[in-house]
Amino acid sequence: MIDYARAKHLGGRPANLDFAVADATHLAFSAQFDLVVSFNCLHWIPDQLAVLAGITRALKPGGRMFLHFAGKGNVAGMQAVVEEVSARSAWRANFTDFTFSWCHPDAASYRRLIEEVGLVPERVGLYGTIMLHGGAPALAGWLRTTWLPYLDRLPEDRREVFIDEVVAAYLTMRPCDEQGRIWVDAVRLEAEGHRAGTRGDRGR
Repeated sequence: MIDYARAKHLGGRPANLDFAVADATHLAFSAQFDLVVSFNCLHWIPDQLAVLAGITRALKPGGRMFLHFAGKGNVAGMQAVVEEVSARSAWRANFTDFTFSWCHPDAASYRRLIEEVGLVPERVGLYGTIMLHGGAPALAGWLRTTWLPYLDRLPEDRREVFIDEVVAAYLTMRPCDEQGRIWVDAVRLEAEGHRAGTRGDRGR
Protein backbone atom coordinates (compact mmCIF):
# COMPACT_ATOMS: atom_id res chain seq x y z
CA MET A 1 0.00 0.00 0.00
CA ILE A 2 2.87 2.36 0.77
CA ASP A 3 4.53 1.60 -2.58
CA TYR A 4 1.22 2.18 -4.36
CA ALA A 5 0.64 5.49 -2.57
CA ARG A 6 4.11 6.74 -3.40
CA ALA A 7 3.76 5.79 -7.05
CA LYS A 8 0.29 7.31 -7.39
CA HIS A 9 0.66 10.49 -5.34
CA LEU A 10 4.35 11.38 -5.44
CA GLY A 11 5.57 10.36 -8.88
CA GLY A 12 8.84 12.26 -8.51
CA ARG A 13 7.08 15.61 -8.15
CA PRO A 14 8.06 17.99 -5.30
CA ALA A 15 5.44 17.81 -2.60
CA ASN A 16 5.05 18.20 1.14
CA LEU A 17 3.76 14.65 1.23
CA ASP A 18 5.30 11.30 2.03
CA PHE A 19 4.27 7.77 2.96
CA ALA A 20 6.15 5.46 5.29
CA VAL A 21 5.82 2.30 7.33
CA ALA A 22 6.37 2.99 11.03
CA ASP A 23 5.56 1.64 14.49
CA ALA A 24 2.81 3.78 15.99
CA THR A 25 4.23 3.17 19.47
CA HIS A 26 7.62 4.60 18.43
CA LEU A 27 6.84 7.67 16.33
CA ALA A 28 10.12 9.37 15.44
CA PHE A 29 8.85 12.94 15.03
CA SER A 30 9.42 16.05 17.11
CA ALA A 31 7.14 19.11 16.86
CA GLN A 32 6.68 18.62 13.10
CA PHE A 33 2.94 18.56 12.50
CA ASP A 34 -0.06 20.87 12.84
CA LEU A 35 -2.45 17.92 12.74
CA VAL A 36 -2.26 14.19 13.48
CA VAL A 37 -5.18 11.98 12.43
CA SER A 38 -5.86 8.25 12.65
CA PHE A 39 -8.84 6.35 11.26
CA ASN A 40 -9.86 2.80 12.21
CA CYS A 41 -6.38 1.69 13.22
CA LEU A 42 -5.53 2.22 16.87
CA HIS A 43 -7.74 -0.57 18.24
CA TRP A 44 -5.03 -2.95 16.99
CA ILE A 45 -2.49 -1.46 19.40
CA PRO A 46 -2.61 -2.39 23.13
CA ASP A 47 -0.12 0.29 24.26
CA GLN A 48 -2.23 3.41 23.74
CA LEU A 49 -0.11 5.46 26.14
CA ALA A 50 2.93 5.03 23.88
CA VAL A 51 0.86 6.03 20.84
CA LEU A 52 -0.45 9.17 22.53
CA ALA A 53 3.01 10.10 23.81
CA GLY A 54 4.32 9.87 20.25
CA ILE A 55 1.48 12.01 18.95
CA THR A 56 2.25 14.61 21.62
CA ARG A 57 5.89 14.74 20.55
CA ALA A 58 4.96 14.91 16.87
CA LEU A 59 2.63 17.90 17.25
CA LYS A 60 3.77 21.49 17.16
CA PRO A 61 2.62 23.63 20.10
CA GLY A 62 -1.09 24.18 19.55
CA GLY A 63 -1.22 21.34 17.03
CA ARG A 64 -4.34 19.21 16.92
CA MET A 65 -5.20 15.52 16.84
CA PHE A 66 -8.27 13.60 15.72
CA LEU A 67 -8.54 9.87 16.42
CA HIS A 68 -11.31 7.50 15.31
CA PHE A 69 -11.26 3.80 16.17
CA ALA A 70 -13.19 0.97 17.80
CA GLY A 71 -14.42 1.66 21.31
CA LYS A 72 -15.86 -0.26 24.23
CA GLY A 73 -18.63 -2.64 23.14
CA ASN A 74 -17.56 -2.72 19.51
CA VAL A 75 -19.07 -5.63 17.51
CA ALA A 76 -20.18 -7.22 20.78
CA GLY A 77 -22.72 -9.45 19.05
CA MET A 78 -20.16 -10.83 16.62
CA GLN A 79 -17.62 -11.15 19.44
CA ALA A 80 -20.06 -13.32 21.38
CA VAL A 81 -20.57 -15.56 18.34
CA VAL A 82 -16.84 -15.91 17.67
CA GLU A 83 -16.27 -16.82 21.33
CA GLU A 84 -19.03 -19.41 21.18
CA VAL A 85 -17.60 -21.01 18.05
CA SER A 86 -14.08 -20.90 19.52
CA ALA A 87 -15.31 -22.86 22.55
CA ARG A 88 -16.73 -25.71 20.47
CA SER A 89 -14.97 -29.05 20.76
CA ALA A 90 -13.50 -28.80 17.25
CA TRP A 91 -11.73 -25.54 18.06
CA ARG A 92 -11.22 -25.06 21.78
CA ALA A 93 -7.74 -26.63 21.85
CA ASN A 94 -6.52 -23.82 19.59
CA PHE A 95 -7.63 -21.16 22.08
CA THR A 96 -6.64 -22.57 25.48
CA ASP A 97 -4.28 -19.64 26.25
CA PHE A 98 -5.89 -17.10 23.94
CA THR A 99 -6.04 -13.47 25.10
CA PHE A 100 -8.19 -10.88 23.38
CA SER A 101 -5.61 -8.39 22.10
CA TRP A 102 -7.63 -5.55 20.65
CA CYS A 103 -7.97 -2.25 22.50
CA HIS A 104 -11.58 -1.08 22.87
CA PRO A 105 -11.44 1.68 25.50
CA ASP A 106 -14.25 3.61 27.10
CA ALA A 107 -14.36 7.38 26.80
CA ALA A 108 -13.49 8.24 30.40
CA SER A 109 -10.38 6.06 30.56
CA TYR A 110 -9.18 7.30 27.18
CA ARG A 111 -9.60 10.91 28.25
CA ARG A 112 -7.37 10.16 31.24
CA LEU A 113 -4.69 8.72 28.94
CA ILE A 114 -4.82 11.84 26.77
CA GLU A 115 -4.36 14.02 29.83
CA GLU A 116 -1.57 11.80 31.15
CA VAL A 117 0.65 12.49 28.12
CA GLY A 118 0.05 16.24 28.37
CA LEU A 119 -2.49 16.70 25.59
CA VAL A 120 -5.61 18.78 26.15
CA PRO A 121 -8.74 16.71 25.41
CA GLU A 122 -11.58 18.64 23.80
CA ARG A 123 -13.99 15.88 22.88
CA VAL A 124 -13.81 12.18 23.73
CA GLY A 125 -16.86 10.04 23.22
CA LEU A 126 -18.39 6.80 22.00
CA TYR A 127 -21.09 6.46 19.39
CA GLY A 128 -22.89 3.52 17.89
CA THR A 129 -22.91 2.72 14.21
CA ILE A 130 -23.80 -0.15 11.87
CA MET A 131 -21.58 -2.11 9.51
CA LEU A 132 -23.54 -3.48 6.57
CA HIS A 133 -22.28 -6.53 4.68
CA GLY A 134 -23.79 -7.58 1.37
CA GLY A 135 -24.55 -11.17 2.28
CA ALA A 136 -22.70 -14.16 3.70
CA PRO A 137 -19.68 -13.98 1.34
CA ALA A 138 -19.09 -10.34 2.28
CA LEU A 139 -19.35 -11.11 5.99
CA ALA A 140 -16.90 -13.99 5.53
CA GLY A 141 -14.52 -11.62 3.73
CA TRP A 142 -14.63 -9.17 6.63
CA LEU A 143 -13.93 -11.96 9.13
CA ARG A 144 -11.09 -13.24 6.95
CA THR A 145 -9.32 -9.89 6.79
CA THR A 146 -9.95 -8.45 10.26
CA TRP A 147 -10.33 -11.26 12.82
CA LEU A 148 -6.70 -12.25 12.48
CA PRO A 149 -5.98 -12.75 16.21
CA TYR A 150 -8.37 -15.71 16.07
CA LEU A 151 -7.52 -16.99 12.60
CA ASP A 152 -3.79 -16.93 13.30
CA ARG A 153 -4.37 -19.59 15.95
CA LEU A 154 -5.75 -22.03 13.39
CA PRO A 155 -4.10 -24.19 10.72
CA GLU A 156 -4.44 -22.47 7.36
CA ASP A 157 -6.44 -25.34 5.89
CA ARG A 158 -9.02 -25.03 8.69
CA ARG A 159 -9.58 -21.29 8.74
CA GLU A 160 -12.33 -21.23 6.13
CA VAL A 161 -14.23 -23.92 8.03
CA PHE A 162 -14.05 -21.77 11.17
CA ILE A 163 -15.21 -18.69 9.26
CA ASP A 164 -18.14 -20.60 7.76
CA GLU A 165 -19.22 -21.73 11.24
CA VAL A 166 -19.05 -18.17 12.56
CA VAL A 167 -21.10 -16.84 9.63
CA ALA A 168 -23.74 -19.55 10.08
CA ALA A 169 -23.95 -18.94 13.83
CA TYR A 170 -24.24 -15.17 13.37
CA LEU A 171 -27.00 -15.52 10.77
CA THR A 172 -28.91 -17.75 13.16
CA MET A 173 -28.83 -14.91 15.66
CA ARG A 174 -29.30 -12.07 13.17
CA PRO A 175 -30.59 -13.09 9.74
CA CYS A 176 -30.17 -11.03 6.58
CA ASP A 177 -32.56 -8.12 6.12
CA GLU A 178 -35.05 -7.87 3.23
CA GLN A 179 -32.28 -6.61 0.94
CA GLY A 180 -29.99 -9.53 1.76
CA ARG A 181 -27.68 -7.41 3.92
CA ILE A 182 -26.14 -8.47 7.23
CA TRP A 183 -26.04 -5.92 10.04
CA VAL A 184 -23.23 -5.81 12.59
CA ASP A 185 -23.53 -3.32 15.43
CA ALA A 186 -20.33 -1.38 16.06
CA VAL A 187 -19.06 1.26 18.48
CA ARG A 188 -16.55 3.95 17.60
CA LEU A 189 -14.49 6.14 19.88
CA GLU A 190 -13.62 9.63 18.65
CA ALA A 191 -11.08 11.83 20.39
CA GLU A 192 -10.15 15.40 19.57
CA GLY A 193 -7.55 17.45 21.40
CA HIS A 194 -4.49 19.60 21.06
CA ARG A 195 -1.02 20.15 22.40
CA ALA A 196 -0.90 23.22 24.61
CA GLY A 197 1.65 25.83 23.67
CA THR A 198 2.34 29.23 22.27
CA ARG A 199 -0.74 29.24 20.04
CA GLY A 200 -2.88 29.43 23.14
CA ASP A 201 -4.65 26.79 25.14
CA ARG A 202 -7.92 26.03 23.40
CA GLY A 203 -9.25 23.52 25.89
CA ARG A 204 -12.87 23.55 26.89
